[in-house]
Amino acid sequence: MTNTPSKSLTFAVMTVTALALGGCQHNAGHEANTDDPNQRAQSAMQRYIDQHTINGVTHYYDSVEGRMLRLTFDYLHDGVKEKGPYRVSCADFKDQFGRTLDFDYLVIEADGSYRVTQALLHKVNGKKRDYDPTKE
Repeated sequence: MTNTPSKSLTFAVMTVTALALGGCQHNAGHEANTDDPNQRAQSAMQRYIDQHTINGVTHYYDSVEGRMLRLTFDYLHDGVKEKGPYRVSCADFKDQFGRTLDFDYLVIEADGSYRVTQALLHKVNGKKRDYDPTKE
């Protein structure tokens, strides 16, 4: 096989494309590069979700239903609320039964870093499970 200019060009384009795509990685390991505390909190939530996802699935024991759920991440909601010392936002997942589960993530700022301290199952198919993170 001869190395024609068109084959060389095709190979070069494919190589550059592969290198570019290989360099595109989710920023899960880093906090958002911003001074906005809400964006930093959401970055911490996404990082937490990514760190607890194995082969596309997050495992969660639902103590109310008394069983393990296998969750597939859908999306992180926009908007962050303050509840006591926490910044809180939600993420939707689908479980193995096709239900939509809404989890709230409690984020605390400590030592200049934002970290999720707990994930709480807030809704199952839109039906709320009440909690109060400010109650001691």
